[in-house]
Amino acid sequence: MIILDVKQGSPEWLAARLALPTASEMHCLLSDGRVCPPFGQGAFSLADALVAERFTGLSARKFEGNDDTERGHVVEPIAVQEYINSGYATADDVIEAGIMLDKGVGASPDRLIGTDGGLEIKSKHSKGMVTLLRNGKIDKAHITQIQINLWVSGRKWWDYFVYCDGLPPFYQRFEPDLELHAKLDERVPLFLALLDELEQALITGDMPDKFKV
Repeated sequence: MIILDVKQGSPEWLAARLALPTASEMHCLLSDGRVCPPFGQGAFSLADALVAERFTGLSARKFEGNDDTERGHVVEPIAVQEYINSGYATADDVIEAGIMLDKGVGASPDRLIGTDGGLEIKSKHSKGMVTLLRNGKIDKAHITQIQINLWVSGRKWWDYFVYCDGLPPFYQRFEPDLELHAKLDERVPLFLALLDELEQALITGDMPDKFKV
């Protein structure tokens, strides 16, 4: 695995992730689809963007975000300090990292923790935070993102920390889900091969029927 020390969101970071599936969007690869088994429409939408990036050298993935994600960018340093203050790690163990590259994919951790762990930070508005604290139901896409971080990094655990000013934080530690990792071992090479096949079809002009979905 390679860890690039680049600022997330910088031109260097965007260049490093160009044409690569990344942890935050790879949940679509795990859904069983009927479009071109095992993949569904979500995987093909991602494939279209990644192949476009191969041809143009420019990002084709535009994500405007929502209130929670925009809030997350602002409060992330505060949330990290709250995570430290809560005793889950020392300040010396909390490491900023740009992007991890391995197995043909990229993953951008919010933080790495020591030599064994990582940290995923989320932010919620007050009502959503109370709901999370009440029922403990974590967004499945967030769980998948954490598991992909574990799969790429080979680390032993990953902490999920949700922050909202004025309310208690939500914390849960995840360990590798070996069943899901086995599925990633199967699906990711298939998806990377699909990207190659789609790229070649565009070059030759001979588009297989299975792609006409």
